[in-house]
Amino acid sequence: MSYLNKKRRKNVNVINKHQQWRIFSVDDVQINKISNPVIDGYDQIKNTHRFNETLLRQAYKKPGDWTAASGDKMAVAGSQTAKDWYDDVTKVPFWGDLKKTDRFGELNTALLKHPETKQLIGHSLGGAVVLEKQKYNPNLETVTYNAPLLQVSSMPQGNRYRNTYDPVSMFDKGAKTIGEGSLFNPKMSHSYNGNAKDTYASNTILNNGNEILIE
Repeated sequence: MSYLNKKRRKNVNVINKHQQWRIFSVDDVQINKISNPVIDGYDQIKNTHRFNETLLRQAYKKPGDWTAASGDKMAVAGSQTAKDWYDDVTKVPFWGDLKKTDRFGELNTALLKHPETKQLIGHSLGGAVVLEKQKYNPNLETVTYNAPLLQVSSMPQGNRYRNTYDPVSMFDKGAKTIGEGSLFNPKMSHSYNGNAKDTYASNTILNNGNEILIE
């Protein structure tokens, strides 16, 4: 096993200590044919789907808060409580006031603790909430997975993603379909897990000036 692989395996689950992802050689990763062989490891991975999955997984492990932060990113979990399910029915996707949901209030509290946040990642109800927050804070970037939105046209597209056959995001024609769901397994179709390795969810500028653009 090479030194690079050893270092990756050691730190792959460390999301809140990004200083541990420092300079290493990129001998087996291709990112827009980067010519510089050395880049910042945290900047390389922080906007990937896999990193977003890891951050969302941590958010789902925090009852009463349902958020997780790393660097300038914050993830917001979807519905988990009876009040969340009530909010799903009464406030999304086309009616009600998302600002009155518990999740919106929990997000505001978390942002006060993490004013450095620049990007919000949301799954399901969390996706609808972060997009609502972006309306009032346009400087915030958002990435969503299987969010309950209504958009009848395929354009414009933001950093919104969904799986095939997901019933929750079925009305969001502007979301990019990146995952294979199942007609007979709606829970799997609604999952945020399983995105392809080394694929990016949002535009990224690395420390060496190279830019990764999402088409």
